[in-house]
Amino acid sequence: MNSDKTFSSPSSVADFCIGSSNNGWIVWKDKHGNTLDSVYRKQLE
Repeated sequence: MNSDKTFSSPSSVADFCIGSSNNGWIVWKDKHGNTLDSVYRKQLE
C-alpha cells in the first residue's frame, strides 16, 4: 500500500487485509491474544 487509507470500522480493515468478510472485533488481537472486543469492553468498565 502506497498511501494512507481510512476505514470506518475494525471489520472493514480486517476485510481489506484478509480479503474476505470478517468480524474485526474478534479478528484483531493484541500481543497477549486479547481480542479488540475484550480490550474495548474492559475499558468501558
